[in-house]
Amino acid sequence: ILLLVVVLVGIQGRGLPGALAAFITAQAVVIPLGIWWIARCDSEDKGGAPRGSLGGIALVRRCLAYGLKGHPAGLLATFNQRFDIFLMGALSDASQVGLYVIAVAMAETIWHIPMSIHLNLFPRVSAEGGDAGAERLPRAFRMTVMLCTLLALLLVLAGRLAIGLLFGEQFLPSFIPLVILLPGVLAMAAANVFESYFAGVNKRQFQSYSAGCAFGLGVAMGLWLIPRYGAAGAAAASTV
Repeated sequence: ILLLVVVLVGIQGRGLPGALAAFITAQAVVIPLGIWWIARCDSEDKGGAPRGSLGGIALVRRCLAYGLKGHPAGLLATFNQRFDIFLMGALSDASQVGLYVIAVAMAETIWHIPMSIHLNLFPRVSAEGGDAGAERLPRAFRMTVMLCTLLALLLVLAGRLAIGLLFGEQFLPSFIPLVILLPGVLAMAAANVFESYFAGVNKRQFQSYSAGCAFGLGVAMGLWLIPRYGAAGAAAASTV
């Protein structure tokens, strides 16, 4: 995606259509590679021996049974992160939408930390089982909260300067929504640790329950706060 954006947007100057083309093209390339990799792993293990126990339809069924438990959580998490922007478009003016999008983009930089910890914790919990995995949770939780809090403080101290340098002075009002978003981002980062545990012990349905409650409350708060406070109201609804 980065390479294609540089070529299509940076060099050829195609703007938004170029950025969309870069994303779609990259996905179109990656999906066949993923299918090839799965088929290859399904036919052979590292030593070249057959893996009939998880072959073909059986593997697909297990993947679907596991994935569908948490798929609503993934959809609702995406709605939680983006539906407030849709509400902004319907309930506020375009300038407030622009300010809020910048605030969200800045706040989301914190999520790289819990996602990195998730990629490490989830396979360990899956391999070791629920009891051993639960013993890892406190340390993972402390690490996540500590690192994310430090990054959030950095955004509070330097966020206004960063917005001005990256997007221009006209977007400086995004700083207030950014600060309001940070407590909610920290809460989601901490929750990601527990999602790693539930995913590892095949209880992803709890992620769906949590995301569903958050989505319903977020929509209700957004309908109340966005018409009154614009971008700041959307940030407060998202944080709650």
